[in-house]
Amino acid sequence: MKKIFTLLASLLIAFSLNAQTNTFPTTGNTGIGTLNPAFNLDIFNNATTLLRLHRPNSALNSTTPVGIGFSHRGDANQPTGDTRAGIYSSYNGDLFFAAANGVTDLATSPFQYSRLFIEGTDGYIGIGTTNPTQLLHVKGNILSTNGTSAIILGHGIRANNRAELFLNAESSNDVSEIFFGYGPSYDETKIRWEFPIGELMTVS
Repeated sequence: MKKIFTLLASLLIAFSLNAQTNTFPTTGNTGIGTLNPAFNLDIFNNATTLLRLHRPNSALNSTTPVGIGFSHRGDANQPTGDTRAGIYSSYNGDLFFAAANGVTDLATSPFQYSRLFIEGTDGYIGIGTTNPTQLLHVKGNILSTNGTSAIILGHGIRANNRAELFLNAESSNDVSEIFFGYGPSYDETKIRWEFPIGELMTVS
């Protein structure tokens, strides 16, 4: 009997020590590792891993992701809420941002001053803007350096499908050219230089 009481006392002490950091106050918030939860679920831990979502035997179905879904409060038509977005991890370690309508925007915060914004419908990327109109839309100056070159263009800069500026370099012959022109078979002004001598010519 004495051993039974000793065992019960040990279990109560262990439960009491653990309960000191886990609480369910009358506010409805749940605290893990904290006695003062400020949110519905408030987790405090000095360790690296705070929350883990795990599905056993994931190798049996590698196409099913594990993640968290988010939903807004429902209305008369959707009283239980409508899932609007989610963050999911695949079996091979990929991270996905998904939405119920299949269109996902990704932005930094604060939203109106986003440093990087990916528009979900067209996949446009905006830097410094939340309304990108091209595949890459930068609001501001661009600086690109790799120690030897500033900006490298493969075909040139175009406006309305007509070449306006074209850069060409023949590194084997030490020849570089800049074309300013108009139209697919455009008249052009060519700036051409061969190191160490440069020349300016106009070509029709």
